[in-house]
Amino acid sequence: MVGHLDYQLIKYVCSEIHGTFPITFTAKGISFEAKTIEPGDIYVPIEEPGFDGHQLIEAAVEAGACATFWKKSISLPPSLSDELTVFVVEDPMEAVRQLAEIYLVEVDPVRIAVVGDETRITVKKILVKLLTDAYNVHGVDRLAADEKSMLETILTMPLETDALICEVDARGSNKVRTLGNLLTPSISLIAVDKEEEEALLQHAVLIEDTMKASGSIIVDGDHAYFRSREWKTDVFFYGENPENMFNIDEKKCDEDMCTFSIKGIRLTFQLPSIFSKHMTLITSTIATCVHLGIDAEHIKRSLSRLNLRDLEFIEMGTVCGTMIVCEALEERQFNTEYGVKLLKQLGSFKRRVLIIDDGFQGEKSEKALHETVASSISSPITDVLTIGDKAFWVAEALKRVDNDKLNYKHYVSHSEAIIPLKEIIENISLVLYRGANRDLIKQLIKELNRH
Repeated sequence: MVGHLDYQLIKYVCSEIHGTFPITFTAKGISFEAKTIEPGDIYVPIEEPGFDGHQLIEAAVEAGACATFWKKSISLPPSLSDELTVFVVEDPMEAVRQLAEIYLVEVDPVRIAVVGDETRITVKKILVKLLTDAYNVHGVDRLAADEKSMLETILTMPLETDALICEVDARGSNKVRTLGNLLTPSISLIAVDKEEEEALLQHAVLIEDTMKASGSIIVDGDHAYFRSREWKTDVFFYGENPENMFNIDEKKCDEDMCTFSIKGIRLTFQLPSIFSKHMTLITSTIATCVHLGIDAEHIKRSLSRLNLRDLEFIEMGTVCGTMIVCEALEERQFNTEYGVKLLKQLGSFKRRVLIIDDGFQGEKSEKALHETVASSISSPITDVLTIGDKAFWVAEALKRVDNDKLNYKHYVSHSEAIIPLKEIIENISLVLYRGANRDLIKQLIKELNRH
């Protein structure tokens, strides 16, 4: 799925052009990162403290950039090919904002914001699953739910898109306002872990100020803060409270499946039991689908087929009732805090184990990233195993966390960790493996299943 940024569209935001710019020009999207740019994208260099993206233009061209927005006050490198299309503007970031605003009007999708902590990522992925087939859905996953990520998502949107789904990280009031004003959502789904502090809830509801007058908000009606608020837009509550419009009426789970019903919908929904703790959040996605006119039978079929792959995870294997999972995306594309959150929520396992090895690395500040991950590790996670020099930073950070319910141990090498790994796998657990040495884990699973 790619965007369609053509000659006429770009002329709205740019008056000075260097290089070749045929009337048939079309770009697939934009990228702020030179090293991750896709062929056919427009490279957008930006200036930040200690960093100037203009210096990476040649790397962007080598990666396949078809054009670039270029700040007028900066000279073009003499070595730059005349064949590269250069859109000269006062401010590349502002030019891209204008481009996104025009493109949103041209495509005219239903604009959906999923707002919250890492819980929003799970909700967004499930919502994409439910809407796909009934709608042409666009919702590219990015590592950071910030303005640059949203601009990239908007400008890679195909012309035939019916529904655009964007994440809004609620851990900052300015971020919610900025992203909300950029998207101007018609539907906002607020998805926040019940254990989060009220400050995050206060940030999340700011999305309402950026919405269209005819917009709708879908929110957890079991939460006292949301119930007591005076909403300015149409609000639809979901959850277990009988007063909620989307009330979970009955629920029952066995080893394989959970069944539940929602007041007012004459169907019984089924859900793989691994997602039993997500039932309330899933009700929020059902509410969104019903609001968009999706047939209940379609929702039921999609939910019954929900699997870990839909949430960007892979089941590496099962041994003695222990499930070992890892992320499906490449290491640097994965939101680690999201992975930790999901480890807490999947299934009904009493023992939940996080294994981190040297393959888990940060990009700009590896040590800071490892310490951030450590701060998100808490109950119901029971065990953490760290392996190798860089994973040692996680172990060191855990020492500073006062958590007597968490068992953690560091190992210098994988060979040293094999025996404790076997002990964990041979006891019924849920294990999330974060690292690059997946072959070792797969081999261990294979060996244990032989016995």
